[in-house]
Amino acid sequence: SRAIREVRAVKSAYEVGWIEKAGKIVVAAMDVAVPKHLRRGVREVDLGAIVEDEMRRARHQGVVRVRRWNLEMHFGTVSSGASASHPCYFDGPDGLEGLYPAVQQGGGERVIEEGVTILVDYVGGAGGYLADRARIYCVGEPGKESRDAHRFCRDVMAEITESLRPGAIPAEISDRVAGKVGKSPWARRFMGWGENRVPFLGHGGGLDLAELPTLAAGFDTPLVPGHVLAIEPKVFL
Repeated sequence: SRAIREVRAVKSAYEVGWIEKAGKIVVAAMDVAVPKHLRRGVREVDLGAIVEDEMRRARHQGVVRVRRWNLEMHFGTVSSGASASHPCYFDGPDGLEGLYPAVQQGGGERVIEEGVTILVDYVGGAGGYLADRARIYCVGEPGKESRDAHRFCRDVMAEITESLRPGAIPAEISDRVAGKVGKSPWARRFMGWGENRVPFLGHGGGLDLAELPTLAAGFDTPLVPGHVLAIEPKVFL
């Protein structure tokens, strides 16, 4: 119910401690394993398997809970190039090609190429709690469009992060960013491509992948100490 979701949105120090442990698991895997094994010719699914192996060895709980009807979640995904904009059933901005149309989670058979950006988006898990993290990688030098889009997302990320203060209204943050995005070259490619576009900039996290608060229009409950959010501005090329 909404009442229980609002109570769960405010994390105790104990809960924050578990979320931090979950975050360290996914950070270590992505910051160490990905640069070590990322090279031209590697398949998405193979790179994803390496990330998942590292997280499990670091005591990832092995379960990512998403309590929404008919929505399931794997550890995450590796999406190279156009795969990141591929139409999919998952209610998020990331496109997923995957191995099979029926199950688009995780990486697919697409081979990583030089100069093509790779979206690596994974969820750490420890003690029942989750931490969501996405990063962009590239073998060799990315093109100008990719660099410009990445710089724009970093600017948006900084603006959102600076706005996250007790008393701030999520809908107002969302509206300000929407104005910035609307004046940019990325307006039609921000937070998803085509039917994958979503109306939120970030979401709460905890025992569930997507909890309150949500950074989106219509969410007017002020932020308070103990709210934990994943912020995810993304442009899809």
